[in-house]
Amino acid sequence: MKKFFLTITTLIISTTIMLSATTKTSTGKKQKRVSLTQPEVILLDSKITKEWYISLGWDYDFYINNIKNFLTKEKIKFTIISDEQLENLSPSANKILVLPNTRGMAKKSVESVKKYVLSGGKLFATYQTSIGDEKYQKVVPNRFQLEDIFGAKWLR
Repeated sequence: MKKFFLTITTLIISTTIMLSATTKTSTGKKQKRVSLTQPEVILLDSKITKEWYISLGWDYDFYINNIKNFLTKEKIKFTIISDEQLENLSPSANKILVLPNTRGMAKKSVESVKKYVLSGGKLFATYQTSIGDEKYQKVVPNRFQLEDIFGAKWLR
């Protein structure tokens, strides 16, 4: 869990957005103005994953609440969304979608995440995100549904 928090903190810091605009001064010279803005974290609180955790005897609420508490403590702005809200998510320069070990993902959710990333959205996913479907089954043995987006494969 500590590694997750260190990784997400590093991600937030390293993706602080520099917004720049060029304006003209009173003498007509171009002047570049730069401002920093902290990205907004969009945290998926997945019902499918919660049910899968419960079926394994894992404490999903403890896990997700630790993430929320960490973001709050670090004063990192975040919004919590559900599985259903993924399809309406639109990318922006200062949003990062976080999928915290979102093991079970419906095909519709997988397609929504792919669309979000391919449209320029930023994604941070941990551990076994997208390894299974909404019925807690591995879709393809030892493969992530989002492996083309991750640029990574499951190794054993």
